[in-house]
This record gives sequence, structure tokens and C-alpha cells, in this order.
Amino acid sequence: MKALTKGALALVLCAASLCASCSNDIDSMIDDYNSQFAPVEKYHDAPVPSVGDPDFVPSEMLQLYYHLNASDYLTIVGPPGAVTYKWTVQYIMDKEDKEAAELAGEEVKYEEDEVGSSRIIKLTMNSSAQFDNYHSYMLRLYVTDTQKRVYSDLAYLTITYVSPY
Repeated sequence: MKALTKGALALVLCAASLCASCSNDIDSMIDDYNSQFAPVEKYHDAPVPSVGDPDFVPSEMLQLYYHLNASDYLTIVGPPGAVTYKWTVQYIMDKEDKEAAELAGEEVKYEEDEVGSSRIIKLTMNSSAQFDNYHSYMLRLYVTDTQKRVYSDLAYLTITYVSPY
């Protein structure tokens, strides 16, 4: 019994001395670990200008390219401060599709399908536009300010199917 008590006492003393010798708290250990890596710059430091602000640039409302995996979704946020938002997509017909349609005597149409009317849009393969795999579309955002001026920007949207497995 005394051997068990001596062993337990030795264990408690070792643990106490180990805790007392460690002067670092959790935060300082994490900071020490993170200091080994290059700092990451913040992606968006400045606030996004509102529609109608002097520094608002309509051609910067959207990125130039977006990619949508057919099994996922894509969320895009328009600029703040607009009175109305209108998102449209238009199929970009490649040369082969255009030639095939003309040979078949079909009219080549470049219609825009409206896919949303709020600041935030979530695109999926089941959106109101009839998306096809491996095709490109032109995504356009129209916004109206309080003075009823309309601004627009466009981006290219490519849809592919990549298996998650």
C-alpha cells in the first residue's frame, strides 16, 4: 500500500513540476506555432462601394470568370445599395453548335434567361435557366440605383461535371 502511495505521490509531484516549468499558455503556444508561416493578407480589406457611390465601378461588380461544378452550387453577391437587381444568363454557342444549328435550318437564338432578382444569387443545375454540362454562359447583372440609372456587368460562367469521388 505504501508503494502505491509513494508512486502516486511521485506522479503528482512530476505532473506539478511539469506544469510549473511550462510558462507558456495556450495562446502563446499557438502564436509561436503560427509564426513559422507567412502571414496571409486579407482578401477584402476595404468595404465594397455601394451602387451610386463616387467610387462605384460597374465593371467591377462581378469577377470575369466563374466556374460551376454540376454537382455543386455557386453563390454570387451583388453590390450593396441597389434598388433592383436582375441576374440573367445567356448560352454562348460555340462554333460547332452554331454551324450545326444553321445546317439544320434552326434559328440561332441568343436569349437571356432571368435567374434571379435579389442581391444574392445561388446557381445550381436546377436553376431556372436550363444549364448543360460542359457549356459556357454569359452571366449578366443589372442593377438600378435610386436615380433609376441602370448599370450592368458581365462574367463568363463555365459548367462542368467533376465527380466528387
